[in-house]
Amino acid sequence: QNIGVGEWQIHLPYKNTIEIKEAGPRIYCATENAVFYYDTEDNSVNRLSKVTGLSDIGVSAIGYREEGDVLVIAYSNANIDLIKDGSIVNISDIKRKSILGDKDINSITFINGTAYLSCGFGIVVLDVDNNEIKDIYYISLAQDEVNQVVVLNDTLYAAASAGLYKAPLSTANLSDFNSWTLETALPAAVYNCI
Repeated sequence: QNIGVGEWQIHLPYKNTIEIKEAGPRIYCATENAVFYYDTEDNSVNRLSKVTGLSDIGVSAIGYREEGDVLVIAYSNANIDLIKDGSIVNISDIKRKSILGDKDINSITFINGTAYLSCGFGIVVLDVDNNEIKDIYYISLAQDEVNQVVVLNDTLYAAASAGLYKAPLSTANLSDFNSWTLETALPAAVYNCI
C-alpha cells in the first residue's frame, strides 16, 4: 500500500518449493514462479523475480558455486540467468537454439567450477566465468533425458531415463554418444527409480 504512481509491486505465490541452496549467509529458495532468499545475517527475506531483474518466469532448477558467489537460475523454457558480482547475466542460447527433444533443465551440478546442466536431451556444460555454453553432451543416440550428474573417481555419471550412463572425464569427446556406456551391472529395480 506504500506504492507510488507508476511503481509496481509483484504478488507471486512463493509456495511449491523446487530447490534450496545454501550460499554463505543466504539461503536461496526456488519456487515455480520466482526465487527468494533468506539472509541469516539480518533475518531479511528478499524476492527475486522478473520485476527485480530476472529474465524469465517458471524456474526449473538452481545451482550455486561458492567460488565467485555465482547463482545459476534455470527456467522451464531453457533460459538461464547467472547472478554474480551484483548483476544478472542472461544466457538464452539453449532457449533460442533448435534442439530435438525436451529442453527442460532438470538440475544443476558444479564440478571443478563448471556448471553441468542435466537436460531433457543430454548434458549442457556451462562456463559461468565466461558466461558461455562450452559443450553439449549427448549420452545416447536416443538423446535420453538426464535427471542428474555426478563425478566419482574421475568418471562422470549421468542418471538418465534409460538408466545410468558413465564416461571417463578424460575422454577426448564427451559430445559423442559413443563415449558413453550404459551401466548394466545395476539391478533392474534401480532403473525404475531413476
